[in-house]
Amino acid sequence: MVFNVLGALYEAAELRRNELRAYLDSKLDALPDAYEYWFCHEGGDDSLSTAALAAASGVSELSGLRLTAINTEVISDSDEIIEGSLLDVLKPHAGLKDRVRNLKAICEFRNSINAVNELKPDLLLMNGSLMGTVLRPVKYDGILGTDVKTWIRKNCLKKITNSTDELSIHSRSFDGILRDTFRSYKPVVYLEGIEGLISIWKLLRKTKDIIAVSRRSTMSDIFEDMPDITVFNDLTQGWAIPYPSTENSQT
Repeated sequence: MVFNVLGALYEAAELRRNELRAYLDSKLDALPDAYEYWFCHEGGDDSLSTAALAAASGVSELSGLRLTAINTEVISDSDEIIEGSLLDVLKPHAGLKDRVRNLKAICEFRNSINAVNELKPDLLLMNGSLMGTVLRPVKYDGILGTDVKTWIRKNCLKKITNSTDELSIHSRSFDGILRDTFRSYKPVVYLEGIEGLISIWKLLRKTKDIIAVSRRSTMSDIFEDMPDITVFNDLTQGWAIPYPSTENSQT
């Protein structure tokens, strides 16, 4: 007797999908009054301007080092684009993936600040959860000694807080002195984490009209027994329209 394990798994998955879909449809038929979750916008719907943030990063090995490339764009509903890119060379170490993710977040927030200044959108759309970024512990916060963190806060934070909003990682200017003083890359990564929080703080000082929800969010403020994002994804649809590049013939 031959038992098709893969086929049985497909059948079980399809059955489960149909059960979840039926349950979701029943929830959509009985949506609660979510008026308190909406904000008021003065003027008609056509006057509401939006801008959306997108970013990507990549890491390639180069002679034992890691060449890191980050690109971020904020695109408005009037087709205006605020773009910024960053190239950096990092030495390989444990936790490099998390470090690059934080560097990308810094670039996203700084480019968003520039976009808010120039485009002045009513709403800024971001991919990911600001709350999750803020609540995520700063790398090596629980490992570095109090003396190291005190030195960093005393000698580095003021300069980073007062830095311009250009697309760069200002913590990198302290790379040499931190490595020479503490003989480790960890203080540099810790400072970059602090810079990420400072970048969020600066963005929120510019605007609080931000929609930033992770597609993996488990928050259920509206729907008690399932993540709100599950229902929102079913009610909304997104798409991207390619546009011609001015630098080459590709789209």
